[in-house]
Amino acid sequence: MKKILILGGGFAGVECCLDLESYFKNNTDVEISLVSEDNFLLFTPMLPQVASGTIETRHIVTAIRTLIDKTRFFEAKIKNIDPYGFALENFDSTGRWRTQYRVKLPHQGTFQFRLKGYYKVANKVDASGEISNIKFVDVSSFKKILLSDQKKVAYNFSKKFFEYANGYKPRLNQRIKLYSMISKNDKDSHMKDLIKKILIYSLSEEQNEQHQ
Repeated sequence: MKKILILGGGFAGVECCLDLESYFKNNTDVEISLVSEDNFLLFTPMLPQVASGTIETRHIVTAIRTLIDKTRFFEAKIKNIDPYGFALENFDSTGRWRTQYRVKLPHQGTFQFRLKGYYKVANKVDASGEISNIKFVDVSSFKKILLSDQKKVAYNFSKKFFEYANGYKPRLNQRIKLYSMISKNDKDSHMKDLIKKILIYSLSEEQNEQHQ
């Protein structure tokens, strides 16, 4: 049985669950699991309305278990992640840079003002890890490892961009064509030039399909 594990029950995590449930709805050989510290989804864009008293807190909180069907839900705190994820530990859930973790302080009410603040500073963030027997200390050194083979990066980008532009994954002959567009010299590999080539090729492919 194939097992898919999703970490985090925010917008991205729940949406990923719903998409996977829809895709594998008739496949009993796939098990989907979601791990989240909270058992509810908070609609954060409407927090100002709660603070102003326009609506109540219950109006922007939805139990995760009511949203999912095929997915197994586990309410737990995630302590460790894979080495690739460690490189991104300096970014919190909103994308802000951090050097130390923050822990929520206990409180009685959800939106009460607290003089001591809402969080306390905890352990220092460790963003080090290892990939392909090469060690990295932070996201910058991790990026250097990924970019050490620029041709592979350019090829993977070409396939994804082609799929985004055309709405379907490139076929074998199209992947061969995309690979041929990539310059053999890394210094001559410019993203804007590659994007232009892919767009022109996509338009030609679309015209060929219309004439068939």
